[in-house]
Amino acid sequence: MYAGDVLTGVTTLVDGKSRQSKDGSSMDILTLETRYTNQNGQEVLKARQVLIVR
Repeated sequence: MYAGDVLTGVTTLVDGKSRQSKDGSSMDILTLETRYTNQNGQEVLKARQVLIVR
């Protein structure tokens, strides 16, 4: 990645699970992955996020 590059990111849901927490309530655990490419179509960055939804 270089200064002046134009980046495009595409986010994908790569995993989703439902679990029960210790207090008995349910929660969803989602894993998202964003892949960034530059103006030449080369992948320059991959980022993952884990979200917990109660």
